[in-house]
Amino acid sequence: MRGYGYSSRPLKVCEYAVDRLLEDIDGLIELSGCDDITLISHDWGGVLAWVFALRQIRPLTKLVVMSCPHPTAFKLGMNYRQYLKSWYMYFFQIPLIPELFFGRNKAMPIRRIFEKTSANKGMFPSGVTEVYRRNASRPGALRAMINYYRALFRFPPKLQTEQGSSKNITVPTLLIWGEHDLALSKHLAIATDTYVDNLTLNFIPDGSHWIQQDCLEEVNRILSNFLEKY
Repeated sequence: MRGYGYSSRPLKVCEYAVDRLLEDIDGLIELSGCDDITLISHDWGGVLAWVFALRQIRPLTKLVVMSCPHPTAFKLGMNYRQYLKSWYMYFFQIPLIPELFFGRNKAMPIRRIFEKTSANKGMFPSGVTEVYRRNASRPGALRAMINYYRALFRFPPKLQTEQGSSKNITVPTLLIWGEHDLALSKHLAIATDTYVDNLTLNFIPDGSHWIQQDCLEEVNRILSNFLEKY
């Protein structure tokens, strides 16, 4: 997604609004020439995938989301415990300080996040976490990454369910969730079922928020079963 790796990093916060990020996804699909579309996503990619499906920007064959609840389930499911888990989203609204904090020692805190919050430490050796640190230390990278959260607060996406419609996502949907997720509470995943008509929900007991790396074989098995079924 824009701002990560070697992708472009617009400077304005508005360039990271959900509407602009959805344009990126739509443009990539357009360039691919594909008509049979399955979106597979994680975390912020999951936010975008949910909204992409809600707005029916393009017809989807299947939807897969990891470590991210349906946005309405998240909004209505916020409680005291989840507010504490989401502290960083509010911290990111402060200008400059978050970039300075996470940019210390050539973005070493980014590397430490994966080392400290993963459930299966062996899946996050120094060679892997160094990739994240190195990419976050590139000029403008941290600002771009944090601008996702700033744009979310300033330009919140409009959802069908927030506009008085009871319209649910009908496409076959898979949600994979690690039970050791330190960022998001389990009840948000359970509540997602209210907003998806055809939901397959898989909890992985020994998985963290970084489920696709923590439990890579289990995630691949779940993905394969789901993709073959629908």
